[in-house]
Amino acid sequence: MAGKTDAAILKVLQKRYQNLRKRVNQFNAEDVFQLFINAYTLSLEPHTSYMSPSSSENFDISMRLSLEGIGAVLRASNDYT
Repeated sequence: MAGKTDAAILKVLQKRYQNLRKRVNQFNAEDVFQLFINAYTLSLEPHTSYMSPSSSENFDISMRLSLEGIGAVLRASNDYT
């Protein structure tokens, strides 16, 4: 932010903090627990990580490249899913 006016710097910082507040407010208890446990396990064992049930489900879907349960199946075609 070198070379910018105080007003321009203030505007940039306000936007950054608004975006940060928006992201923090989107966290739920499961997200906070996952962040805490991963920070804790990283301090003990760097190759261990905890995945919440929803994160685990999303990971499984990305590994299978398919989504089942609602009658939909995703497949890759010409580099698009």
